[in-house]
Amino acid sequence: MKALVREPSFPSSSRGLATRCPHCHGDLRLRDLKDGDQAHWCEPCARGYRIGCLPAAALYSAQGH
Repeated sequence: MKALVREPSFPSSSRGLATRCPHCHGDLRLRDLKDGDQAHWCEPCARGYRIGCLPAAALYSAQGH
């Protein structure tokens, strides 16, 4: 039996939410900051959002993706 080959899915939280850039709707990458904190970073926009300061527009339901 052949295994199904699927596209890699975007990581989502346990609540079924994933992140995207609120400006260009591109992928947000999780990055470590120099101060030890973490932030989501959008490469095309060159914008970042600290974990606790993520805008509501950056969250979407991963089930509907």
